[in-house]
Amino acid sequence: MRRLAPLVFLVVFLVGLFADPEPSHAELNLGGEVATTGTFYPREGVEGRDLQWSLQAELDLSLRFHRNWRASLAPRVHYDPLDPGRWRWVPKEAKVDFRRGPWRGTAGRDHIVWGAADTFNPTDLLSVRDLGLDFVDGESPGEWLARFAYGRPGWGLEFVFLPVLEGAKFPSARSPWSISNAFDRLSGFDFNVPLDDDPRLPPETEEVSFAVRARRSFSGTDVFLVGYSGIDRNPVLTVRFDGLFPNQLRSTYLPLHLIGLETQTVLGGFVLKGAATFRDQSVDDAGFSSTVFGALGLSRHSLQGVVGLEYLFEEGPFGGSLDLGAELLLEDGSSENAITSYRPFDRDLALYINYLAQDLSDTTIELAWLQDLRRAESVGVFRLTRRIRGPLKLEFGGDLILGPDSGSSPYTLFRANDRVLFGLNYGF
Repeated sequence: MRRLAPLVFLVVFLVGLFADPEPSHAELNLGGEVATTGTFYPREGVEGRDLQWSLQAELDLSLRFHRNWRASLAPRVHYDPLDPGRWRWVPKEAKVDFRRGPWRGTAGRDHIVWGAADTFNPTDLLSVRDLGLDFVDGESPGEWLARFAYGRPGWGLEFVFLPVLEGAKFPSARSPWSISNAFDRLSGFDFNVPLDDDPRLPPETEEVSFAVRARRSFSGTDVFLVGYSGIDRNPVLTVRFDGLFPNQLRSTYLPLHLIGLETQTVLGGFVLKGAATFRDQSVDDAGFSSTVFGALGLSRHSLQGVVGLEYLFEEGPFGGSLDLGAELLLEDGSSENAITSYRPFDRDLALYINYLAQDLSDTTIELAWLQDLRRAESVGVFRLTRRIRGPLKLEFGGDLILGPDSGSSPYTLFRANDRVLFGLNYGF
């Protein structure tokens, strides 16, 4: 299937090229931002791992060189002077788009988000998360892909082809979210087992993935049918042993065949949203399966779902707008006994409040609480963003992370990782 990659990219290119050969005037747009963020972990207790410092710069280049063609490039640099493991330079975008009437196409590096939920979308399958930059809320660094879509007001189809798997980035050994340190706490021994984040696949498994999404819209309601076949871009961790002793943690990616349904509808001022998926992650190789499935691992077949309710007060207190929401997150395929197969949302309730003040400083306040309904595991989030001068913005916030006193909850294994952050962002 790897040989199909050049063919799919060529088809997208040729369809867009010959859709309308009439040229138009070129148009270049340039923007970007520079930012710095400091994150302090007051209860980490280990000097040198209680502080992270991010320096970031990103450009947004867009060139429209034809009436139906646009090229985009978003080079970026992320650097932490205190932790070399948080160095990043891969662009989020490096793509060419075309559009003509109901047809759309993309070839290159892009990030695609599917699903309407704010906390977790089981149909959001097309990108990995950079857990090394932020383990709690990792961003998407983009994927190499080709996308072809056809849309009408009442219905639409979208096809996505992903030729390669780059794999997720994990926290470094210095990070307060170090996986190796968490494994030592789980085992009760100081193994100092290194983590190999080079993607490990089952034998005779290709990296190529395909996805399709069909839309039907009517009376303020959107319904999507989603299909996916390829590699699950959310990794699990497996352990390699030297005799009786572990000597390596491996970032492992399982095959995934999925069918899902998602919907969103507007009733008065309320937005109702939901999604459900059936996942098949079976592996034929018995030796490989034994390291992933079983009493302490994942199920070969599982269900994931989310249901949510949101209400927007357009005239909230103090003249601003207030957005209130609640979501219930469900999954039946994970085990709570092993960090190596941990999935964060097996039965959780998420509540959130977003307030946008209609002032000259574009003040926003975000409050959220995520509560596991099966065990004592909670996450509280606070963010305040305010424009302080021209394009210069200030961000202040913190996360309260509570876990049980024992067991394999990540919020226990990673110590008490409450954190406070302060950031400055300059956009242009």
